[in-house]
Amino acid sequence: MSVDGSSVTPVQTGSTNVWGLSVSADLKTVVYASNGEVWAVSPNSGTPTQLTQNAANNSSSSLARISPNGQKIVYPVFTTNVGNIWIMNADGTGSTNLTPTLPTGMTTCYVASFSADSSKIGFACEGSTSFGLYTMKTDGTQLATVLTQTNPIDSPSFTPNGKQILYVSWGAPGAALKHGFSHAAFSRYSQHLQPNLAPSSVPANSGVASVNIDGSNPTLIVPATTNQIWESEIVNSNLYYVMLGSSGNFYQIFKANLDGTGSASISDGTADDWLGVCFGC
Repeated sequence: MSVDGSSVTPVQTGSTNVWGLSVSADLKTVVYASNGEVWAVSPNSGTPTQLTQNAANNSSSSLARISPNGQKIVYPVFTTNVGNIWIMNADGTGSTNLTPTLPTGMTTCYVASFSADSSKIGFACEGSTSFGLYTMKTDGTQLATVLTQTNPIDSPSFTPNGKQILYVSWGAPGAALKHGFSHAAFSRYSQHLQPNLAPSSVPANSGVASVNIDGSNPTLIVPATTNQIWESEIVNSNLYYVMLGSSGNFYQIFKANLDGTGSASISDGTADDWLGVCFGC
């Protein structure tokens, strides 16, 4: 669809179990996850190509992001005990584990995205006592910690100038352990695709957060007040995020400026709408 929510056009994936859709900047390739595998399809051809063979390795993927230049795909791969961030060429060749050694204190990494120039990825990980936000080059070098916090992190996105990362924070961004937003709670909240399983209350100080690439100034720019914000994404210098609409019946996509101002729903409110870029969805 257009960035204003108009001209909605279906992409033929051949599956009803689709998540984590991402489109290249030239609009020629859509990648997505379905039944634990990563797939690619041209919006015009309608003939999907399976790019991974996760089932053969007793693993699965639930998300996939294609680089803006259309050359690389980053995706998490989950086994029984751990998740890692992998990268491959857009045709499925050259798959490489970017996190064979996880960042210090982390036990799994689960969501990633590209910078606007396709040279870096930003990704989130989970440890036994904290969550972390990191960057690295697409060849796996220059790993850098942006921040760690007690509260869960989801759907990180670089701003177009690469100076900040916006992400969903399930509690005060950058906050150290206080009352302890538990990992069990994150798992429970992530079952929200059925509205009756959504959390009964919104975690305090949660919403869309912004942080400088050096980890300074973590700030909540779109507070989640009445309803939890589940995912966010930057497209064409605008912020998009998902939460329940004012009626409380359907999840809707909202559009805002990169500083969080000017928020408005672009959904028609007649069904659940998702960006499909979050791990906790």
